[in-house]
Amino acid sequence: MAQPETAKADVDKLRTNEKKWTKALMATGWSAFPNIIIEKQQALGLDALDMNIIIHLVQYWWLPDNLPHPSVETIAKAIGGRPAPFRNALPPSRPLNFLAGRNGATRPMAA
Repeated sequence: MAQPETAKADVDKLRTNEKKWTKALMATGWSAFPNIIIEKQQALGLDALDMNIIIHLVQYWWLPDNLPHPSVETIAKAIGGRPAPFRNALPPSRPLNFLAGRNGATRPMAA
């Protein structure tokens, strides 16, 4: 019996988000992101580029044991940069190390 209550809560949460963001925007997809990462960005040593990369990685990360691995080109294009400076500015494993912080096991982004 708990499952129908959980399903109802999920539907209610979606409706609340649709009221905030509109149904059309929510229909394009959404990602969960812990507030503490935003609140403690500086304490975590994350700059604006790190945050942007992490946000993009989150959209590809749906299962805990299957870390995201979009190409550098894919993220650079989404952010509006060129891949070469992007690679030089940030070691590709840094955001994944952050995401996989539980055990440090990471899979590097495809080049």
